[in-house]
Amino acid sequence: MHTSGPIFFIRMLSSVALIVVAAGPRAWAGGSRVAPAAGGEITFAGRVVDERRFPTRDAAVRIALLGLPIREATTGADGRFEIPVGIPDATRSREGSVRAVTPDGRVAEQSCCLYSVQVRRNWPPQAQRTHEDLGVLVVHPSHSLRVAVKRGDERVPHAIVRVEWSGKRLYLSDDRVLVGECEADENGLAIIEHVPDGDVAVIALAGSERGRVNASVPAACANPVEIALQPTWDMSVEVLDGASGGPLDGAHVAVLEETRDDGVRRPIGGFGASHLSARDLLLDLPATTADGKWRVTGLGRDQKIVVRATKEGCKAFADGMYVTDCPVDSVDAEADVEHPLAQIRLYPVPRRLTEREFVVEHVECGRGATDGPVTLRRGSAVGASPENARATLRGKKLVCTALDPHVGYTVVAPDGCLARLPTGPESDVTFRRPRSVDVTVLDPKGSAVPDVLVTLTVPPYGYAELTAPTPTDSKGHVQIAGLYPQNVQVQLSRSANSSSSVIAGTLDLESGDGRLSCCMPESRDLLVRVRLNGKPGLPGEFDLRVADRGSPVVLSEDPEKGELRCRIDGKAPGASATLTLTAAGFVTQGKSLLVAAGPSPSTVDFDLQSRGTLRLHVVPPQDGEMKLVLLIRDPDLPFVTPWDLDYFKERTSVLRDGTISVSVNDLKPGEYRLRDDHSGLTSEAGTIAPSRPTPELSLDLSRCAWIAGRVEVPEGQPRDGIVILAKRDDEASRDWFTGYAQVATTSEGGVFRVRAALGKSTVVRPFHPRLRPAREGGTATLSGDSPSDLVLRMESGDTLSFRATPPTEVARRLGSMELMLFRGEPGRDFAFRQGASATSESVVTFGGFDSGTYTIWLDPNFLAPVRLDGVELRDGETNLGEIAFSSGTSIRVTANVKDGQPSPILSVEAMSTSWPRYGRHRMGEPGAKEIVLSGLAAGSFEVTVRRGAGREVLLSRIVDVDGRNEMTLDVDVP
Repeated sequence: MHTSGPIFFIRMLSSVALIVVAAGPRAWAGGSRVAPAAGGEITFAGRVVDERRFPTRDAAVRIALLGLPIREATTGADGRFEIPVGIPDATRSREGSVRAVTPDGRVAEQSCCLYSVQVRRNWPPQAQRTHEDLGVLVVHPSHSLRVAVKRGDERVPHAIVRVEWSGKRLYLSDDRVLVGECEADENGLAIIEHVPDGDVAVIALAGSERGRVNASVPAACANPVEIALQPTWDMSVEVLDGASGGPLDGAHVAVLEETRDDGVRRPIGGFGASHLSARDLLLDLPATTADGKWRVTGLGRDQKIVVRATKEGCKAFADGMYVTDCPVDSVDAEADVEHPLAQIRLYPVPRRLTEREFVVEHVECGRGATDGPVTLRRGSAVGASPENARATLRGKKLVCTALDPHVGYTVVAPDGCLARLPTGPESDVTFRRPRSVDVTVLDPKGSAVPDVLVTLTVPPYGYAELTAPTPTDSKGHVQIAGLYPQNVQVQLSRSANSSSSVIAGTLDLESGDGRLSCCMPESRDLLVRVRLNGKPGLPGEFDLRVADRGSPVVLSEDPEKGELRCRIDGKAPGASATLTLTAAGFVTQGKSLLVAAGPSPSTVDFDLQSRGTLRLHVVPPQDGEMKLVLLIRDPDLPFVTPWDLDYFKERTSVLRDGTISVSVNDLKPGEYRLRDDHSGLTSEAGTIAPSRPTPELSLDLSRCAWIAGRVEVPEGQPRDGIVILAKRDDEASRDWFTGYAQVATTSEGGVFRVRAALGKSTVVRPFHPRLRPAREGGTATLSGDSPSDLVLRMESGDTLSFRATPPTEVARRLGSMELMLFRGEPGRDFAFRQGASATSESVVTFGGFDSGTYTIWLDPNFLAPVRLDGVELRDGETNLGEIAFSSGTSIRVTANVKDGQPSPILSVEAMSTSWPRYGRHRMGEPGAKEIVLSGLAAGSFEVTVRRGAGREVLLSRIVDVDGRNEMTLDVDVP
């Protein structure tokens, strides 16, 4: 049987818009929008603090839906606020925003989900959600954003300007939020007050024209952000009943635009992005009239939108894409002209509901399994009833209607026996007697623990709930019945809103009822002490998490001392715990500790370093072709990391006086340079440090010219694929990056082209792993006026080779070996680094380096590394003979688990604490109680044992190994 609602499609016609827009700032809102009628109420609460975590009183807090306020409140002396909001009867999600503004103009803004409350009809009252904690809102200095609206070179007065903000707050979505809207003055200038830091979309509307640019605040606040107006389009939407073809009266039409609000920290806006999401355009679109039509006005050119139509009582909706890409002058402005690209016929995809008949085997049923209606459950969860599906028992046949073929069902017979409906081609079902589970929860002293919520889930991960959280009685006991015979996992938590739970055990209900007596570990207190750049204090926005236990309950805060007193569940004395502190504006830090016994709290110390912002200024080349890379010298890493920048391709709104300016936020402390990979031109270094959080980097590419060239190689050597490296011959780039910038790669015939800067010397050389630049003509110095036909010559190069003698079974993996050359003692900086370029019968060859005396470090990645001191690498070939590799020290980790409990999957990681830094990692097999990690040379290592691939740390320890003998570690698995 197939059931669906009425079928209809949408017809869209485009024309040039002739729009008269009201002058008021609410012209886009299309009338008032109010919260839907409430079927209940939920109180949104939170706290407003400043950057030092001190409460802010008398701050105006507003919760808004689609940009229009629906509730407001004022914070008290402790910075707290509560705002009751009505919940519709039909609970649904709706994006909103919460904003706090202090009397002195500081502002906090974040998105929120107003109606995300899932009230489960079978949950006990204490598990229902009537209170939503919005957390802490941290106010920051706000900015006045000046916007100039232009048509060509002239300013446009009285245009409506709207600013939408995309924040970068912790663990919040990046959906855009309306922060301000006003009318431009006689000079076409609008000022939007209280704009927070972050990415903003600035939109202007004047008559039949519309414009939008993207900017970064506060970088865009120095000068007016200019918006160029473009003609807009009308779109006629016609909704037809798919069955009759006639107009559909009363259909609701929604128009959404696609944006880059995808959580990847990309600039908002832009067309043709691979990751897009839809958002409401805030257009006034009531239901269609008797002719089934409605017109949408004010759509911008080259704007990708979604049109969606629904009608009350319809189970399906129709939607589709439409892009206004028609040339303005090709459409008659006096009439609606149907354009071939403007017509899209859409049909809903109805849910395919099926009717099936099953053969019943009453294996465990009693007399109650007789003919008549039976009950269906959706999936395995107790009490989850399907919307449409029905089932009837007729002797040996079970007839089911309106089944969703993609959903599993459980059948409940009149006597309570249960059967699973197969989703595949099988037609036999077997009724089983229902099982029950008895759980008794005790504390470590053996006393009953009441009001602990017991939830049955599907193992091993416990994501799918079989039952609602059910509280224990005064004796710490709870019984849950009506379960299908299967494996179930018992989880304990102290409250329905707790983000952490304790896995008490797994029960096999195949052979009968289950019974479990388990221990609920006592709550443990933690004292978290925080220093910010060496001084005690708490960051304004932070998120503290315990691996596998979620966020601990914060009992008290002391911002002046930088102390947090917290409480966590499920950690017995002596167990290890890993805490991660993520704070806005600071580098994330993780700490491990052993939970202390007794009444004294366990103490963990964090010392956070500030993140910073780079202000980048680039004068592009005349043709605009550039490849910008940000070079990052991280103090924790031994090498420079390049980071491709796509900001300059998309944030064209910050182009002023021929210079592109943009801010790159949330960067770790360290040294940075900006480089163009087409020319090797590099900016001066800028250091982010607590004393200098916002350095500026400048790069002028306006005087660059392309130079074509080719590479000549010895006969028999390939010419394509040779890397061309470039480096400026000045102090700005010398000895900072450990090699040259890769600016080109030769094509067939050895042809390449590179950029050179007029008046600035750039050294260019080719790189090949088995060749070297010729002593004459191997390198060239370019200054932008060099000949267009540049020739670089290569000759047989210096090579290093040796015969490796590892175990036979791993000889084939020698291609993963890495070579590092140091001039002296190994440290953070190296002279050369390369992966193995040639292997043959255990012979390994490296090339491309300069001759000299080095300390050699050979790391095969799976065996122990080998270090060779004071090796002279001569011109030509240097053969080191045989080098023996071994497995080095092995660490054998044994898991101690409780009787009857399976061993979890373990992962072991060992990271050296001295230079050169290297590590080894291994994941164990399911059920294995031992795991062996090998490949460690003599030295000191930080060994971490985790449960599977998760963040729960079972053991963290510093060990010293001799590079020869095996060592053992025991880890207790709670």
